[in-house]
Amino acid sequence: MRRSTRLLLLGLIGSLTACRTQVKGSRSSSIPEKYQSVYHLPTLRAGVTLNDITGSNSLGAPVHISLANRTHSSLLFVSSPHCPFCRINFHNWRTLKSGVSNDQIVWLDTTGTVDALYLKSYGISSDSRVLASSDFSSQLGIDPLPTPTTILVSPRGVVLWIGSGVLSDEQVKSLGLAMRT
Repeated sequence: MRRSTRLLLLGLIGSLTACRTQVKGSRSSSIPEKYQSVYHLPTLRAGVTLNDITGSNSLGAPVHISLANRTHSSLLFVSSPHCPFCRINFHNWRTLKSGVSNDQIVWLDTTGTVDALYLKSYGISSDSRVLASSDFSSQLGIDPLPTPTTILVSPRGVVLWIGSGVLSDEQVKSLGLAMRT
């Protein structure tokens, strides 16, 4: 088999695995070991300290957010306007957002531009902390960065929990409790 055909097949397997990951909310470690060297698997995990995040706001102005030295935990919601699983997960994210202050939530749009109409259609207010960048995968240490992804970060900037895919009711309940303590 030619190398280009082999790479095409591996890419197809990766795409199918990514789709399955989104549907089931499972981890990327389900990729067979012999193919893992082809992929950049997620390196972000609990216990890792996040650096500051940069992007642009809905007006295109640069924004810099520090996740360390805060009084409360933060939730990062990583999404894309074109992701069908993000649309499903917005209900869960709104539920989590309803019980905490606006500055505890950071919306990350992976397309590189903030679509104000899209945000408004999902009830994300204009005073919410929304960042857009096509570079979040390198900033967060996940390549490729799956959407939707939910990340719970301690007041010191340490990742406490990371989940890809649509959140379950149990996860929403646990994250809601963690954000209020």
